[in-house]
Amino acid sequence: MGILGWIVGGKKYAVKTQALLAAHELCLQEKLDPAKHIWGKIYYHCYDDSWTNVSETEIPFFDLCMLRARQIRDKHSFFRLWYSGGVDSHTALLAFVAAGCPPDEIAISKGSSFGDTEADHEITQGAIPWLKKNNLYKKVKFYELGDEFWKKSYDPNEDWVLTRGVLNLRPLNVNLMQDFGMVGKGANVMGFEKPLVYKIKGEWYMAMLDSSGDWIGDVPEFEGFYISPDLPELHIKQAKLLCRWAESKGDIQQALSDFSSNTLLWERNRAMGRLDSASVHCEQAMWKSSARSGNMTWKQQKLYNVYKENNSSVVGHYDEVMRHWHNKYEYLMNDNSIYSHMKGIWGVWLNLETGKKYKVDQLFPNGFNIGTAGL
Repeated sequence: MGILGWIVGGKKYAVKTQALLAAHELCLQEKLDPAKHIWGKIYYHCYDDSWTNVSETEIPFFDLCMLRARQIRDKHSFFRLWYSGGVDSHTALLAFVAAGCPPDEIAISKGSSFGDTEADHEITQGAIPWLKKNNLYKKVKFYELGDEFWKKSYDPNEDWVLTRGVLNLRPLNVNLMQDFGMVGKGANVMGFEKPLVYKIKGEWYMAMLDSSGDWIGDVPEFEGFYISPDLPELHIKQAKLLCRWAESKGDIQQALSDFSSNTLLWERNRAMGRLDSASVHCEQAMWKSSARSGNMTWKQQKLYNVYKENNSSVVGHYDEVMRHWHNKYEYLMNDNSIYSHMKGIWGVWLNLETGKKYKVDQLFPNGFNIGTAGL
């Protein structure tokens, strides 16, 4: 079975914050300045041993998704699919249904208990109506994270950052929910992960970056739907689909990195095999959530605003915890720092033509900069 996590000094860490702290301490032990050397001490391992064959299967993308659905069904006596109605979770749900093995539970996390707020608009206006229309609503279980949950979660007197992968208001934290008895046992299936591809000196590479998966340590019995050592062909397939689409657009870098409109984002998602989302409300939320607002995502900022507008004590409690950890581990909290928890950590770079594996420093000895990579 492949490893998913972070490696520091030969030791695996399931939680990113633990890995960052370990890398920091290793730098100090070796009398090195962490600001300059910490990235050389930590490595993101994303099923590296699984990427031994870069040949693209002729099996269509959605057929592979159905095969992946059956794998998960055969592997687990009980599993829940975390669902928002967006393209990743919705395509996965459609694959489970088409394969005749729907999830035991469709889990929906709502960021607050204040009703239909903008932070949960795609759920109430998009996902729920679709599930009702298609007779799947009976499988839904809601996880509404109100004041009580957040007060228990954000205690500045507890070193919770050492066992949690994220340091901000996150509407979904399965580990915390399970600790508080909200989520039972069973596998947690999530629409993870989209491919990250670059063309360097005429050759395509697939890269692993943890910035979209730094929450992995917060999910017990985690199953990524699109990337797994059980079916590596699925991730290779979507990566090569994306490469061909980018080639067809002319300006490859622009095609892969432009998030300026919902239309462009959706075209890119469709290119890699995703089906329509449950609703236009979900598509709009997908585009907005790709943007950041300071040290929070768009959705987290909306959640913060909801609590603030409702005069919730959670906001003050959250701010107190942020101050506590900013003072204790400033480098983890400062988004401008080179070793902020918001920055991504690179894993393997796989040449999609030859299958050869690289580390980022081998391809970018002067530091990662795709603008000078010879596109």
